[in-house]
Amino acid sequence: MMSLTLLYLNLQGHLTDAAPWLTGALALLLVFGVGRHILYMAVQALRRGILNQHVLLEIGAFAGIAGGIIGLVLDRPGYPTAPFFAVSVMVGTYHIFSEWLSLIVKTRSSQAVKRLLDLQPETARVVRGSKEFELPIEAVRIGDLARVRPGERIPADGTVVSGHSGVDQSHITGESVPIEKAEGDSVIGGSINGTGTLLVKIAAVGEGSFLSHPGFCISLIASCTFTLPPSL
Repeated sequence: MMSLTLLYLNLQGHLTDAAPWLTGALALLLVFGVGRHILYMAVQALRRGILNQHVLLEIGAFAGIAGGIIGLVLDRPGYPTAPFFAVSVMVGTYHIFSEWLSLIVKTRSSQAVKRLLDLQPETARVVRGSKEFELPIEAVRIGDLARVRPGERIPADGTVVSGHSGVDQSHITGESVPIEKAEGDSVIGGSINGTGTLLVKIAAVGEGSFLSHPGFCISLIASCTFTLPPSL
């Protein structure tokens, strides 16, 4: 809002003499005030001999400030003092705005990962012999038989041994209608059982499950969110 106000006043001719000083003040405030964390990261990168986006940004910002200061000292008619300072304001504002957008993307990606992880139930009803035990999902092993009652989430990836039911996989595969599952069919951990009771032989748990598979979106989202491109 302040920038738009200053632009309007400048176009009206009210700030012709004050424009260089105002843009210079904004440039210094942005580089050494609002964007001082960028300056700090640029200094740390130079100490390590790394040329990254923070270093390039500060080079452009300081070049604009240097050109503006020269214009203020020389005070020559027609010298682009204000545009020099405006370059620093522009590159600094652009970078800070891009950081804000990146933060929004990371936040939403983290929330998406959390929602997917919440699909995995914390316990499973495991059948061993003639007895049924409710165990933490970490205690479930490949080959265990898990009983899934109507409305419950399937604890882990596996194959239906007995029973028949419709399974809602919409949160995982995007399919809009429940998929009918019967003996011999594969099921995905985290999907919701329908009206029937299923006995599922566990085929994959932990990192080997569909949700945690390196090719699935949890791993992809996490790696894209928290991995930065290599510096130059």
